[in-house]
Amino acid sequence: MSTQQYIQTKKELMMHLEAERLKSFENWPFDESCRCTPAKLAKAGFYSCATENEPDAVQCFMCFKELDGWEPEDDPWQEHKNHSPSCPFLQLTQPLESMTCEQVLKLEMTRNKNKSKKILDKTLNEFMDTVSGVRDEMKNFTEIVPSPMHSSDSEKCEMESTPVFGDEAFCMICPFCRHEIITAISYNAGTLCWFLCGLMIFLGLWLGCCLVPFYVNAVKDCVHSCPNCWQILGRFNRL
Repeated sequence: MSTQQYIQTKKELMMHLEAERLKSFENWPFDESCRCTPAKLAKAGFYSCATENEPDAVQCFMCFKELDGWEPEDDPWQEHKNHSPSCPFLQLTQPLESMTCEQVLKLEMTRNKNKSKKILDKTLNEFMDTVSGVRDEMKNFTEIVPSPMHSSDSEKCEMESTPVFGDEAFCMICPFCRHEIITAISYNAGTLCWFLCGLMIFLGLWLGCCLVPFYVNAVKDCVHSCPNCWQILGRFNRL
């Protein structure tokens, strides 16, 4: 345990005592005419954890519930019950100073459970924020490119195509076995690609291709679907 952790742990343990909690309210923004006085807050289990942006921030030493934005008419006990009704401190029937050693140890065990949960929740929230940021960064490195091999729009899929000669000519590659099939004009290249691929498989000339179009016995046709997005690209009659 580092020196800073030791000091923080010692401070938290000292907050079991009402007198120590009261000492934490050095620059409380409300005066004694208000209901949320330092004495009432300390009695309700709160100690000051004020910051520059939140000068009225307080925290329960038992459930670690943090509250700020106090109004002069707010009652500390009622606010504690409203925002943390299951806090063990609210269930106590006697002052902490008069409790037995066994009772204090059980209470301390509950306090440590609450502290661990608060740390875990904070860490999880920070992790999810980091995940969201990384996901947004990854989107900057990806780009969806429409494929000339698809007869219909499919934003989920990007097939491989390379211009050969002119803007309308493409070299088509079979997505099942990655074999170069034909160079053709773009408007009919997709049809020629799938027709020739299916015909060669049907004739048994392409035994090395493992991801072949599947045949349905009840239907006398061959169905090609994209291996990336599973969109049906075409049907070809069996000979």
